[in-house]
Amino acid sequence: MGQIILAENGARYGQLPISQVHDEIDLARFEHEVENVLKHNPQAAIVNCIGRREGSLDLMKVLNVGIPEILVRVAKRFDAKLIHFGSAAETTQSVQKASEGIHPAPAATLTYGTTKRAGTDVCLTYEKATVLRVYNLHGLPHQSNSGLHQLCRSVRIALDGGAQPSLIDTTRDYVHWRAVLNALNNALDFNSNGLIEVCSGFGIAMSEIIEGLPLDVRTQVAEQLKPPDYFAPVIGPHHTLGEDATNKSNVVRALSDEVTTCASSG
Repeated sequence: MGQIILAENGARYGQLPISQVHDEIDLARFEHEVENVLKHNPQAAIVNCIGRREGSLDLMKVLNVGIPEILVRVAKRFDAKLIHFGSAAETTQSVQKASEGIHPAPAATLTYGTTKRAGTDVCLTYEKATVLRVYNLHGLPHQSNSGLHQLCRSVRIALDGGAQPSLIDTTRDYVHWRAVLNALNNALDFNSNGLIEVCSGFGIAMSEIIEGLPLDVRTQVAEQLKPPDYFAPVIGPHHTLGEDATNKSNVVRALSDEVTTCASSG
């Protein structure tokens, strides 16, 4: 689910003593607790890392939309700085599944992205809010169940000579976790407001990442890479980068090295 972080002076990244939110009925208590914290920490900044990727639509609305609404309301009351973590999924509201017939298949709605986008829109109504829209993270260790994590598992199986699971050859914008930390520090220093795209500005497919692997491993993994089917590329904009754009080949090389390291040490 994530957490709410209190950032004040040198004591950055301290977790707020906020109760868990599981349902809409918990929101009133949550608002009271945040209000009480800001009352005693008037110079603090609130960093919202709470979100839900899977589960019921009602729960995603509570966590991805309801909590940002409360934080904006309370932050306005105390004139506090608010930093909200968005998601690259906000940029892909729906994707079109490839159709083999004459009639196109219906678009598959990404509920997570839709609710995260609504939460971002709420935060952007507050002039002292910064939204960090973060794309796909890299840097070891990889996030559990991420595309890179699955690719590492597939490479590890290939190194062991086992049967391969299927992978989807998605194209994503990968950004190193240090860039996210830099963007957060910049926002905490009150140097940014509004929407900040924390991205590299170019897309990298899984098939590109494995190009640097040994030939036998690359061949075995490539055989299991399925076409993306209905997953649209998720690539950040080039015109408003949250970090300096890095040479794409350097990022591909870093990703390949990470996958190899992760697979070899697993």
